[in-house]
Amino acid sequence: MNLGTTLAELDTALAAITGLRHIPYPDASVNAPQITLTLPDSIAFDETYRRGSDRLTLMAVLTVSMTDPRTGFASLLEYCAGSGAKSVKQAIEAGTYTQAADVRVATCDFDVYTFSGVPYYAAVFSIDIVGSGI
Repeated sequence: MNLGTTLAELDTALAAITGLRHIPYPDASVNAPQITLTLPDSIAFDETYRRGSDRLTLMAVLTVSMTDPRTGFASLLEYCAGSGAKSVKQAIEAGTYTQAADVRVATCDFDVYTFSGVPYYAAVFSIDIVGSGI
């Protein structure tokens, strides 16, 4: 599985969410609402016989403004829904992938992240990917 191709395809899938900025690589700045893809901690090669498939898990970090806590919180919940126009899970799982046989948003964890002294509501999505071992 080519990680660069997979990240680009995830980014394309996230483009389906109107109004959400999407960045297919780790970035040090935030322009909320924004989702940023991270690199996986590791890639498990040869999950099936020889080069049959590889597996990886990467994170997508979604940040929304806390300027108006009520609005920011409501916005965060829309992105974290299992389905709907703003659902990150739905957008990712509906994407088209050339090398990934299975792309699944497994979990969503919540936090508050601070960038340049500014706090943001955050949701961290864990994305499990299994793809061709080419």
